[in-house]
Amino acid sequence: MEVLIAGKKLIRLEKSHVIDVGGEATLFRKDNLAIKIYLQPTLSRARKLKDFLSRNIRFPGHVVSPMDLVFDSGGQKIIGFTMRLLPANLEPLVSLSSKKFRAQSDFSAKKVLELFLSMYPTIAAIHQNGFVIGDLNGFNELFSKKEVWFIDVDSYQFGPYPCPVGTEAYLDPNLYGLDLSKKPSFGPENDWYSFAVLLFYSLLLVHPYGGMHPRVKLLTQRARQRITVLDQGVIYPKIGFSPEILTDQLGQVFWQYFKKGWRGVFPKNELESYLDSLMECPACHSFFPHLRNNCPLCTAKNLMIIKLATSVSGCQVEKVMETPGQLLCCRLIGSTLYCLAKEQDEVVLYTKPRGGQLRKINLFAAQSNMSFGLIDDHLIVSPDSGAEELLVFSLSSSGLKPLFKTSTEVMAGGKTVFACSERYLYRIVSGMLMKGEIKNGELVERPVTSVLPEQTWFTVSPNPISEETVFGFLRVFSQYEWFMVNQKGRFEVLVEPLAKGERLIDFSVKFSDNSLVLLRKTRKGGIDYVRVEQVEIASAKVVYANKLKLSEAPVYENICGQVYASGLILHPTDSGIVKEKIAERSQTTFSETEKFVDQDDELVRYGRGLLVIKPDRVLYLTTG
Repeated sequence: MEVLIAGKKLIRLEKSHVIDVGGEATLFRKDNLAIKIYLQPTLSRARKLKDFLSRNIRFPGHVVSPMDLVFDSGGQKIIGFTMRLLPANLEPLVSLSSKKFRAQSDFSAKKVLELFLSMYPTIAAIHQNGFVIGDLNGFNELFSKKEVWFIDVDSYQFGPYPCPVGTEAYLDPNLYGLDLSKKPSFGPENDWYSFAVLLFYSLLLVHPYGGMHPRVKLLTQRARQRITVLDQGVIYPKIGFSPEILTDQLGQVFWQYFKKGWRGVFPKNELESYLDSLMECPACHSFFPHLRNNCPLCTAKNLMIIKLATSVSGCQVEKVMETPGQLLCCRLIGSTLYCLAKEQDEVVLYTKPRGGQLRKINLFAAQSNMSFGLIDDHLIVSPDSGAEELLVFSLSSSGLKPLFKTSTEVMAGGKTVFACSERYLYRIVSGMLMKGEIKNGELVERPVTSVLPEQTWFTVSPNPISEETVFGFLRVFSQYEWFMVNQKGRFEVLVEPLAKGERLIDFSVKFSDNSLVLLRKTRKGGIDYVRVEQVEIASAKVVYANKLKLSEAPVYENICGQVYASGLILHPTDSGIVKEKIAERSQTTFSETEKFVDQDDELVRYGRGLLVIKPDRVLYLTTG
């Protein structure tokens, strides 16, 4: 694709230059610039961009705004714009509401507050220049350890130009039902409402209108009626932090926003006072207000442990392992469970053969953004997400032995791409997917199939009975081309393309012996969906597909924790394990498992039952 920058410089954009694909545009990296190209350029977008640039606005440095217009190769049509290229490995703000991310990245409540306080000057400057963010949500702002960057500035509302969309979960309920694309509808107070939602979500890990209500089921309905997650009658999500980690004063501010409907600038002095009040718990290293007599998170955890029975009617549970820190990775290889955990500043490994003793091995100093793979008696470490280097170690009862270093490709946008089955390491080298086995301390490998450099993601069946299956996608400009490699060869998998304006937010793949299920979270027009596709491995054909509103399918809120087996999905939920027959669209809740399972858990088949992997422990659950 050839484009003209500022009507002067002709450049060529290749598939390998793609950084990200959204519902409305494709983002490219070219030299030191980011280039946003609309999928459907329109005259209204062009007018808005030209007016924006003519105003010569000087936003703060953390606002990534348009710099130059981009035209088609003939210089006749405006199709996008250039902007600064941001650092790699930034995270969307929504990651702060993930307990796993917070623990693995050492992101305490104190750091969260510092980040949100740093946003005040930027938001104030945006408003002072006559702009409103509008769609302020967990994906439109990116952050590093101490800084927040504001993106998608071309959608901001200013003058006669509306912000055309608002994401349901963050949108002020006062704007529900409006066609936001028709005229300017947002005010600065709506941005501060979205800020309050993001802050509440980031501190407590639950949405202010989340939880379960016996009658009012949908989050948007509860938002309209101001039924908050803290109201009597609402079941508070198990994943959430105790509200006691807030000061009474900050809790009152949230109450004004979400219960009383007050709007205005979020009181900065209350955040500063809250930050000043925090002290670190010597036991769990969380932060809480010093006026509390005890750490609310330790208290909640101890109560949960006291309540945890060893069995209820029709259900038995056994604690397999527990760490005083945070689990980073759990993997079942054969009949042995391997668990990597972060304990203080060190990575440790627990191993537990079925019927055997639990053993612990101290490994190495922990770093942020590490990722891991496990092959029988070998550990593969990516020291930093977004780096090509892979470190390979041999595991034995005496400890860890470094073997060699190798590498893989990094997907544009900053994700290191590799996968492990029980026996093999899969990596990408010079556009070729390689399959390697470790023999005599060396990597012996062969090519599997060609792929697109920097635009390929894949996974592999972890515990196959027969031949292993590779499943993944090639990102070709704005399209995702899904593929499968099995014992018969390589096949194109005709997964339904995303609709116009639909963006891929997250995805997960679960394997069974003869099929797999692909789960995709998407967003279109501010509404979140989940797409469910069942793929037959022998033929690589999609045999079932469905698209659901996420608000109407809450079992898919966590799309990474399921167990899948030939048309059946087991979901971890706060109500217990839910069995879904996907083709029949029927669900059965095993209420006897409620005491042992949370929505944020991961389920793994094991023996006659399931492993339930929690943030700090693994349980073995059997029924019947």
